[in-house]
Amino acid sequence: MEEWNRLTRKHPESLRLSEGLIVSLLAERRWEEAQAEIIRIQGLGLREGTRVSLWMQWLASSLDTAGENLDDATVAEALRHLSLRGQVQALDLAACRCFMRPVGSQWLGLADRLSERALALAPQLATVRGTRGAVLAELGRDVEAEQLLRPLLDSSSPGVNRSYSALYLAIVAARRGDGAAAAEFAKAVRGGEVPDDIRDRLLAAGL
Repeated sequence: MEEWNRLTRKHPESLRLSEGLIVSLLAERRWEEAQAEIIRIQGLGLREGTRVSLWMQWLASSLDTAGENLDDATVAEALRHLSLRGQVQALDLAACRCFMRPVGSQWLGLADRLSERALALAPQLATVRGTRGAVLAELGRDVEAEQLLRPLLDSSSPGVNRSYSALYLAIVAARRGDGAAAAEFAKAVRGGEVPDDIRDRLLAAGL
């Protein structure tokens, strides 16, 4: 850490060194210092992708500590530095990080709030619709989940979106006792596009 600080003080214009310092600060949960450094380098021509990545790491570090009790002010602090596109991306990624926690996780309440906000900002984006649909399915709000997920089975949607949608549609169908539909949806879940621990939710649903 001291080496990163020394190098950054010596080369304050170096984005690479600053990014290394930020990552080190977050690893030590020194959020205020990391936040100040991110804000400082934003004036040095930071690319949008890097800006989103750094604020997402800052938000993820806060998530890991606060859990479902993450307050709206912390989320707002990250979002206020981003473009609309960056805000949507950050909200969606944070929601995914929450709902991918173990089944029955208490993080679902936060995933619900984050995914709902992302959908309100970008209701047309397939990735955002898929995340929201998955969260609704995890919450047992099956009708709403199906409305969002079924259109994503279209061949024009990215493969990973189709796989996640098929997985949760299979779970929803199994819950309502439609074994044939559940089995058909389950076959559409492609290996490699959904992590094993998420695929295991099919087993938990009896598929």
